[in-house]
Amino acid sequence: MKVTMLSATPDPEGIVYAAARGCYSEDSSAEIYDDGVEMPTAEAFIRGVVNSGHLSVLEHVVYVFSIEGISRACSHQLVRHRVASYSQQSQRYVYFGDDGIVFYTNDVPLEEVEHIYVVPPAIAQDTETLEAFLTYCRTATFGYQHMVEELLEAGRTEEQAQEDARYLLPNAAKTNITVTMNARELRHFFNQRMCKRAQWEIRELAFEMYHECCANAPSLFQKCGASCMWDTCKEGKHSCGEPY
Repeated sequence: MKVTMLSATPDPEGIVYAAARGCYSEDSSAEIYDDGVEMPTAEAFIRGVVNSGHLSVLEHVVYVFSIEGISRACSHQLVRHRVASYSQQSQRYVYFGDDGIVFYTNDVPLEEVEHIYVVPPAIAQDTETLEAFLTYCRTATFGYQHMVEELLEAGRTEEQAQEDARYLLPNAAKTNITVTMNARELRHFFNQRMCKRAQWEIRELAFEMYHECCANAPSLFQKCGASCMWDTCKEGKHSCGEPY
């Protein structure tokens, strides 16, 4: 997994400060911003805004991330966060495989299979289980590639063949996706997905994105993440019982 912040709203804390102050001032946010934003003052003000729950002002700050090498299982969870924009690598237009390797034979080493699939840690730590998992993935890849060839021979276009053959690919197949979220939705995403009850891969993704955001605008992401990181657990009877 690789997470890269492609872009962010310039001066995010200054923007939020001006927007929030504009709610209580005769001056416009532009006038407040043009007067200059002193960061110690802005950070203290933003802390008060966040603590009060007046989070709509965070929606003026937007982040764009490039996410590489997550599984389709993870991306399916990610896109459930609806206040966001997504552009995902297409399995219709992108042939699934790695460096042109043809999986038409079981002679293909399993380590070659591992490059194009995400392996859960619980499976990776046991040699026999890992071998079985990768063997199944190799078989699925063989089926996919063989189906593409059959459909091409039957007169289908490359796109048509790949869009039908992709039904054979497991959720472990790696994918790339571009994600745009505003700061308020990111806080909600971190709250939900950094929780220990979240699935391991999207939790890892959330932490990666969280660290990028904190480095960019720490005051916007204070008291952020799983509720047990800064308060009591909000999961009730579903709590894991192991707070951070």
